[in-house]
Amino acid sequence: MCLKILKKHSLFQDTVERVNKLVMTGELATMEYTIAKIVKAEDNPKFFLGQFGNRKLLYSCKIYIKAGINLDKYDFSHTEINEFNKSITLILPHAEILSFNMPAEEQKLEYEKISIFRKDFTHKEKNELLIDGEIIVREEVEKRLGILNNAEQNIANIFKASLLQLGYNIVNVKFE
Repeated sequence: MCLKILKKHSLFQDTVERVNKLVMTGELATMEYTIAKIVKAEDNPKFFLGQFGNRKLLYSCKIYIKAGINLDKYDFSHTEINEFNKSITLILPHAEILSFNMPAEEQKLEYEKISIFRKDFTHKEKNELLIDGEIIVREEVEKRLGILNNAEQNIANIFKASLLQLGYNIVNVKFE
């Protein structure tokens, strides 16, 4: 008959193992958005340059965004564990945009109107317009949609659920 001796891990050891498994994912994306955006340009006449008439351009674009945290920036030494009252405080890096993709195949010219006295938009002008549109979307995503706050809330929930399963009574997740 063979006896197996089970070594009981401490809460600290179990925590280190669990957190290391989560951290090994590298980037943890918890929010994914698909945004449809209209990018438009209107070029009014410049009479002093001898240009008469308007030029208008309208693109529809799709942008794919993922947000989460880069766990490579996590430092376990900032984690506070109290085994006596079974509490833990994790300090994680702030959420960030992990992926921002505005693929060319998702950019469609919807409308273009050029006055008879004007030249067509050049490829360079069209590309600059799309780049400006991308910059505007990046700013709007962070300010208006709250994607980074939502990502942090989701990350906190993931870590809390995982650590509560280990037997913690109090789990605090903070972002630095």
